[in-house]
Amino acid sequence: MNKKMVNILKKISTAVGWIIMVAGFLLGLWVALYLMFYGGIIQIINGINPLDAIAIATGICKIVFCEVAVVIPILGMLIGGVFLHWGL
Repeated sequence: MNKKMVNILKKISTAVGWIIMVAGFLLGLWVALYLMFYGGIIQIINGINPLDAIAIATGICKIVFCEVAVVIPILGMLIGGVFLHWGL
């Protein structure tokens, strides 16, 4: 490969790395806050009216374990970091 082509591929790799890192962070934030935390609260509220114990327990578990969603941004940072390292 010529030097110009390698330069272009490194720039593309850097851009893809940043995109993956930002997308992983935003996806992890959405999963942790909206799906797990807010969704757990809504599930508890919906389970109280007809008194559905499984819905309430699942909602509590969602709220307690919402920090598990931090795995998504960590993976996004690792994968994006590989692309960024290759692009340097």
